[in-house]
Amino acid sequence: MQSEVRVERGPDGRHIAVSRTTAAPPERVWTVLTDTTAWPSWGPSVTDVECSDRVIRVGSTGRVRTPLGVWVPFEITTCEEFRWTWTVVRVPATGHRV
Repeated sequence: MQSEVRVERGPDGRHIAVSRTTAAPPERVWTVLTDTTAWPSWGPSVTDVECSDRVIRVGSTGRVRTPLGVWVPFEITTCEEFRWTWTVVRVPATGHRV
C-alpha cells in the first residue's frame, strides 16, 4: 500500500498529512482507527496501548508504548465525524481522519 505525504491546511492550521487509499468502507476504517487494541497494527509509533476506553471518545486517556519501550500519556481531544485528535505528553500530536 502506497502512502502519500503532503502539506495541508486544516482546522488546526498547517500540517504534514500522510494518506493511504483503501478499498475498505469508511465505517470499517473508522472502527480500526478508534479501537485502541488495533493501534499497534497500523501506528508505527505505537507498540502497545493502555486506555480508559477500548473505543476512544473525547476525554479518553491512557498511555502508549513507543518502539523504544517508553510509555507516554495521551488524551483524546476531539473525536467526531470520522476525525480524531489527541495530545501526547500534553503536546498536540497527530490527527487521524477517514
